[in-house]
Parts: sequence; C-alpha cells; structure tokens
Amino acid sequence: MPNYHGDITQHGQSFFRSDEGNKIVVAVILLLLLGYTGAHRFYLGETRFGMVHLFMLLATGFAIMGFSWTLAVTIFAVQGLLLFGELLFFFVRAVMGR
Repeated sequence: MPNYHGDITQHGQSFFRSDEGNKIVVAVILLLLLGYTGAHRFYLGETRFGMVHLFMLLATGFAIMGFSWTLAVTIFAVQGLLLFGELLFFFVRAVMGR
C-alpha cells in the first residue's frame, strides 16, 4: 500500500471528478432539459433507449394531430414516469459510485 502524503484523493478519486461521474452529471442535465427527446440516452451511447424516447415523442405528436387527446396525454404521462424513473436511477448510480 502506498504511503499517504496528505492528498485526500491519493487513494481514490471523487465520483464527480471521474469520467463516469461527469457523464452522469451531463446525462442528468440533458434529461432535465431534453428528456422527452432521449438526448441523455444518446449521450450515454444507449441508442435503443434513445430511440424509444423519440418514438414515444412522435407517437404523442401523431396522437395530437389525430385529435386523440386522451392517447396523447397517456403517452406523455407514461414517458414522464419513465423519465422520472431514469432520474432516480441516475441518482442511485451517482450515490453508489457506479
């Protein structure tokens, strides 16, 4: 084990200074600003989940154009719940340091 020289980050790096931590912080910001577009998932390289968000956004748009307001609100609400779950997941991931 190396000797301790007074540097608090000598034995381990802070989560928010690591590359993974920076990616999560940027992903959370993208989720809060552009969550319904799936930008946060595309940023993390998870294109399948990003495409799901884009599909749901397009489905909401088509439902509005077809004057099916109940369907549009339902899809929008389901996607909102999905985004809230992802926000909780990112928070747990940040706290656990993974």
